[in-house]
Amino acid sequence: MNYFKYYSECIDKVLTLKQVKLVFLLALRDFVSGKITSKYFTSIANHLYYNLSKPSDFYSNNKLHALGEALESASELNYYKENKEKEETSAKMYSVIVKNLESYLNENKKLLKDIDKDRDTT
Repeated sequence: MNYFKYYSECIDKVLTLKQVKLVFLLALRDFVSGKITSKYFTSIANHLYYNLSKPSDFYSNNKLHALGEALESASELNYYKENKEKEETSAKMYSVIVKNLESYLNENKKLLKDIDKDRDTT
């Protein structure tokens, strides 16, 4: 299942922080696999981070701290991608952000497998 399908089921609802995490992970997986662009992925991250929740919610909860950092990084990803040819600092930041996001995705592979399994049985 990809981000589009999951998010369309949640679009008219207020998302819990757990749902924000799930939507973000699905979008991140779609970005890493090339199904969505960095520009679109950055827009998703911005929406999840700033419009559907309060950034302070992530940092006041140790279990969600990594999610907050991942969302914040993802919300800046496209800026660094667009400027990496012009500025050495942007190229380095882009590389660091991509590595951190891939690491976050790997840390949550089991959760994604569980989501896929649950969705396939319904």
